[in-house]
Amino acid sequence: DRRLSCEHVAEVIKEKYQTPIIIMSDSKTLRNTKEFIDFGSNDYFTKPFSPLMLKEIIYNMMKNSK
Repeated sequence: DRRLSCEHVAEVIKEKYQTPIIIMSDSKTLRNTKEFIDFGSNDYFTKPFSPLMLKEIIYNMMKNSK
């Protein structure tokens, strides 16, 4: 069973699609935050999260992509 890294998945998505990437993580460390940005994510949020916050992130991405 081969597991894919976040970096590899983000790379494949960025190459093939024009889809924003949002990462959900349980890590709140600065090191991991930098990694999320380096992976090419457009945004991220940490668990536990507010559904309203996720809705706002998605709304803003859709608004900015037009």
